[in-house]
Amino acid sequence: MRSIKILAPLFLCPLFVFAQRYAQEQVKEDLKYLIKQIETYNPALYAYNQDFSKKAGEVVNSVNGELSTFEVFRKVAEIATLSNEGHFGLGVWEDEAHEGILNNKFKYMPLAPIVNDGKIYVWDTFLDGNSLERGDEILEINGKTTKGILEILNRHTPADGGILTYKQVQLSKGFPWMYFLFVEQPESFKIKLKKRSTGQIESAQCNAATILERNAKRKEEPTHKKEGKEQVYEFKLVNGYGLLTLKTFNRGLLEKYEIEADELYEGIFKELEESGAEHLIVDLRDNNGGRNEFYEDMLPYLTDKKGVFKTSISWKGKEKKHKYPSTSKYAFQGKTYVLINGGKFSSASVLARFFKEYTNATLIGEEAGGRYEGFAGGSAEYIFLPNSKYRVTIPRYHAVFHDGEKQTTNNRGALPDYEVIPSMDALINERDVVMEKALELLASN
Repeated sequence: MRSIKILAPLFLCPLFVFAQRYAQEQVKEDLKYLIKQIETYNPALYAYNQDFSKKAGEVVNSVNGELSTFEVFRKVAEIATLSNEGHFGLGVWEDEAHEGILNNKFKYMPLAPIVNDGKIYVWDTFLDGNSLERGDEILEINGKTTKGILEILNRHTPADGGILTYKQVQLSKGFPWMYFLFVEQPESFKIKLKKRSTGQIESAQCNAATILERNAKRKEEPTHKKEGKEQVYEFKLVNGYGLLTLKTFNRGLLEKYEIEADELYEGIFKELEESGAEHLIVDLRDNNGGRNEFYEDMLPYLTDKKGVFKTSISWKGKEKKHKYPSTSKYAFQGKTYVLINGGKFSSASVLARFFKEYTNATLIGEEAGGRYEGFAGGSAEYIFLPNSKYRVTIPRYHAVFHDGEKQTTNNRGALPDYEVIPSMDALINERDVVMEKALELLASN
């Protein structure tokens, strides 16, 4: 194995001192309080997790002696993850486990790896004169294998039903600080990797860095950031087919640009009708959801079914039935292709479900991030643990969807008809292989 030195020799001095520790009784009190609050406010809990109480109790019983503030946070995250709901929120940047990152007291990984298809790859680096390249596969970090690292991180990352594609997206967004919180807080990193350029196994070594030190090494890259309404959606007619990209249903952006779901969809489907387009590509990738009307108001253009399509249940047990709306005269009659991945979550995942259940749509890409049969979301309850004071956000409305016929899975997201996982070469070269597959299928039809 050839070794690469990417930094000066390591300075073996303490990086941080964690003064705060919690007695065993305090930790167990916090965890039992958290379990009780989850059972109180999450009405979907036992619909998808009949063994939650048993597994959460095992986490409590595993506490033996006092724990550091980080060890407490790990236990909190583990219990929240056992609830199998992606709408949980863990901590805030001002709490004991996080504040040292923003105020430069904590040093962590000077890399920004991504997770793709169960593997970890170098993406961005914040180092001088290093030999790490985008696309190098990380095999080990400080003697811990990729498999072992991902098992730890997945155990502390809340998701609907444990959907791995969703966890993968979350880990890619925050791998350095999630590694810091849930795996270890080392002074340095020894990395075993497989070079993308040569396929050789090599090693690299680097020091931990503060966020200020990382930002000082950040390389500015050209961005393709959209402005105005294009941050929310784009629609165009291309060579006789429609291409609709729904990027977010974020309330703030929708209100800022005065975008209403009913008006938006009517305009789009009217234009499709008038153009005579026979094909429609709907790109939902990385849309993490938002306002419910952006899936509900799509129904008039997808189905003529009658009855109830959804029941919402509050944490107090109150139920509300939601009926199918009247079919629009602009309902699309052509062939639809829907692009999905693990970053498509919450209300955007419901939209993929609707296309799959009510139309002749073909789903392309990776498993969606939201549970197909229902999930907890909507408004949230913010609780603070009595001793550690960590804040946990608990979803408190359960959306139950009816008439599932095209997919009858348990605790899974919408599954693609054609699974297309972008390779690292495709990601690096910004090649959209999922869209390519959609255009190939469109052309063949």
